[in-house]
Amino acid sequence: MHSAPMPALSVTIRPCEENDLSAVYAIELDSSASPWSFRSLSVELSYPFSRMYVAEHRGEIVGFSASWNIIDEIQLNNIAVKAPYRRRGIATALLNHLTQDHEGERLLRVILEVRAKNTSARKFYRSLGFRETGERKNYYGDDDAILMEREL
Repeated sequence: MHSAPMPALSVTIRPCEENDLSAVYAIELDSSASPWSFRSLSVELSYPFSRMYVAEHRGEIVGFSASWNIIDEIQLNNIAVKAPYRRRGIATALLNHLTQDHEGERLLRVILEVRAKNTSARKFYRSLGFRETGERKNYYGDDDAILMEREL
């Protein structure tokens, strides 16, 4: 059972830099059932079509997101928040920043995949206007992927 959300925190969202990757990797290791490697995060940061952001609270990196621009879509590849800061509006702030940063690029939607068993993430995305559009059986080996999208 989840407790009620705590008050939202004030965070600064900025582009991720190479020297942020150790903090991002620590959050990733603590947040994901199948975490990205440090090298994968570093490669992601180097792609010209990739956008990686970090959320800072009082100088501490407390969350991050990674996405791609693919033609007319934003593909959200990863988003995570440090455990003590979850349910404080940080993932919402990252997603809001992501869509605002792409303004003027004629993007039509945000798409993502989420583990079928990750019911809290699915509920979170639905609360932000995402809808489930399909599934990929055994995508994660031990779980299906639910495809979700939100029109911009």
